Amino acid sequence: MATCANTEGSYTCTCNTGYEGNGFQCTSVPSLIETQLSSDTTTPDQPIDVTCTLTNRTGDPVSPVNTIELIAPATISVENVGAGSFQIQGTVAGTYEVACRLEDIVDPTPVSFLLLPGLAHSWSVSIPSEDCNKPGTAVDLAVEASDIYGNEIEDPDYTVVSNPPGLFSELIDGTLMYAQDGNFEMTVAYAGELDPANEIDPAVFNIHLDGQRPSLVITAPSRAATLVGTTGETITIQGTVQDNASDIVALEVNGTAVAVEGNSFVVEFSEDHVSRWGLNIISAWAEDACGLSVRTVQSYLHSPSYFSASTIPKPSSAVPQGIVGRLNQAFLDDPNPLNPNDIAQLAIEVLWATDIDAMLPSEPDPVAVDPDTNDDGEIDTTTHSCGFWTETNQETGFRAVKTGVLDYDLPVIDYVRAVDGGIVMAMHIDNISMPLSIYGHLDVGCLGENGATANGTLNVDRISLLVDADVFLANGEPQILTCEDCVSLTFEELYFDVDWGMLDFMGGALDGIANFIIDRFEGTLAEKLSDVISYQVIPIIEDFLGQFSVDTDLPLLPMLDVDLSIISAFDYVEFSGPEGAGHGTLGLATQVYPSSQGFSVPAGSKGSIKRGGELPTFSSNGYTFGVGLSDDLINQLLWALWYGGGLDIPDATGLLGQNFPDLELAVRANAPPVLMPGDDEHEIYVGVGDVFVDAVATIPPFGLLDAGLYASVIVPGRIDVDPTTNTLMFTVTGDVDVQIELTALEKLDAFGDLQAYFEGVLALLTPNLLQSSIGLVPLPVFDVGGLLGIPTNVVWGLDNPLVTRLPDYTRFTGNVTEQ
Repeated sequence: MATCANTEGSYTCTCNTGYEGNGFQCTSVPSLIETQLSSDTTTPDQPIDVTCTLTNRTGDPVSPVNTIELIAPATISVENVGAGSFQIQGTVAGTYEVACRLEDIVDPTPVSFLLLPGLAHSWSVSIPSEDCNKPGTAVDLAVEASDIYGNEIEDPDYTVVSNPPGLFSELIDGTLMYAQDGNFEMTVAYAGELDPANEIDPAVFNIHLDGQRPSLVITAPSRAATLVGTTGETITIQGTVQDNASDIVALEVNGTAVAVEGNSFVVEFSEDHVSRWGLNIISAWAEDACGLSVRTVQSYLHSPSYFSASTIPKPSSAVPQGIVGRLNQAFLDDPNPLNPNDIAQLAIEVLWATDIDAMLPSEPDPVAVDPDTNDDGEIDTTTHSCGFWTETNQETGFRAVKTGVLDYDLPVIDYVRAVDGGIVMAMHIDNISMPLSIYGHLDVGCLGENGATANGTLNVDRISLLVDADVFLANGEPQILTCEDCVSLTFEELYFDVDWGMLDFMGGALDGIANFIIDRFEGTLAEKLSDVISYQVIPIIEDFLGQFSVDTDLPLLPMLDVDLSIISAFDYVEFSGPEGAGHGTLGLATQVYPSSQGFSVPAGSKGSIKRGGELPTFSSNGYTFGVGLSDDLINQLLWALWYGGGLDIPDATGLLGQNFPDLELAVRANAPPVLMPGDDEHEIYVGVGDVFVDAVATIPPFGLLDAGLYASVIVPGRIDVDPTTNTLMFTVTGDVDVQIELTALEKLDAFGDLQAYFEGVLALLTPNLLQSSIGLVPLPVFDVGGLLGIPTNVVWGLDNPLVTRLPDYTRFTGNVTEQ
């Protein structure tokens, strides 16, 4: 501390470093102050002792003095309990620093301490929502606790229990996973040490879990039902909507709100609906108190009657007048020589192929002989008793022989006309000339006999024929019948050009000979020509009418895996006047049927829907030929596709008409499509009900989704004819109405996007499916191949006809061409 030297008169001391003195005494000089805490952690109710230590430059301690101060934050209370000794205490949790100070000497390294919250005095517990939580959803439990001073306690300790138990799991602290739909009580209790004056009670929550849409079922009419009843009949739609966790708060049936009374998980409904003929789509929509909604869409067929279902030909399954043919006057006899495709042309071909010359006997057979009682072709003989002898002579008479070819102009058909109940035909043959050799014989009794021959021609300016024939239906075929008196012949300007010469000896008998020959000539030709008409002309016309038919081969798309057959038989034949503007009508009962019943088609399913209706109307002019296709026929084709399993398509993406690389699509129709009458806006509507769609689709932003749905679709359109193929074509004329019921969906929040996506998909698929189906219906033709003068592969039919929609038929009209 000091070094002292004995000097004169006194002791002189020199202080060491860190000390100072008066020459006689050295004291330590503080140069450093240090802060020390009794604890570096405390709580609001626990003070910390602070000691300030002084040292000099050499590190030797210096006694504390009362002037030492403690530097502390304002929120920390400081109590001086002695020189260099303090107690500090605070109420606001946090980390604090304190430092000792002696005048200008300050602890260069303040010390810190942590003021922790005290015991829990109050707390708050919250969850995002007590109502309408979804199972499988992670829910953050917000728990905040604080001491009496308001300091928040970090990670407070608590327990969570449910009543009934097991309705949630705790993923990590503060995060719960709800387990299932329902209501339960959740209690959160503080598990740590409490302030004696605490205000903490357990937090109790009434949790409502609902992650499922309500269940909505239409019980009547059932899905894809085939109801029997009258058009416009009132049908009652019945069903039930049920929710396992929430009240039903809204309900609509067919777009009309239905009042929901009270709080109920189950609501039954019964609403009237006016049914139309054909396919009816019905729907119901419901929403629960959590805003979860469900929509059910299904369809049913409604008609007074149905055909019987069959996979074989069956009369009760055939569509009466499924195909109707109209033969206008121009089809019977077209005055235009450039259009030979008419019935008159067939008749004239028969006449042209007939050898009229061969109808008459040629030399040596006679054209006429008189007398010839034994019909041996020779003049009869007689015997005279002449006294001593008997004279045998030919009797007085003649024998005429055709000595050359009968010459005549080609036959001409004047007209073939429809009249009430049948047809009339007029034809003529001009300039008939028959060369004759007439042998005349004179019997002069016992004086003997005398004979001579004259040559000449028998001439007729015109032979006119008029035929009146009945046309009717017999044994399932058109029949044409001519009676005995129904073929009349008129010989105009018939005369002989003969040089009687040596036959003049017969005198007045020559007139009788001429008349006899004429009578025989007329009688023979009349008989033979009548036979030609009755047994050749009429049968070929009859055969022609019987060739009105449809192609039995129905080509199908490969994906429509079904074999169909179509058969037809005449069930209607009528010919009507007035003469010159009449027509013939042919009706075919048709049946389209599959070879077997599809495995997905329910047993006991009805046959195709039946509408019936009036026969199609036609004009008497403007076209030669018309065809009416019954709606019942088209509907039977659609039914046969369905009944045979052709509308159960495992891979239907090919029907979309464009590439959908991210879509796998299988469809199964639970009911046959139905063509229905149109309205002022559209000619027809085709309904396809309860098509089940099983799909895998990639839909942003949800990614790959598996979905199951029912779709019922109404397509407005019309039937056209493809001019390049002369086949039927279905044309869409408006927006396709697609109504969807999603039955299986992985992600509930993708409902809206998925519904919109498949509405677009089905708006493409359904018209293409209908085109592939309706396009199978063949237009009927006349298979004239092999008829007289016509090659075997020729048919007559309509080419690019005009299409007109009628109430129960689609009408096709135009001119007949060779196809």
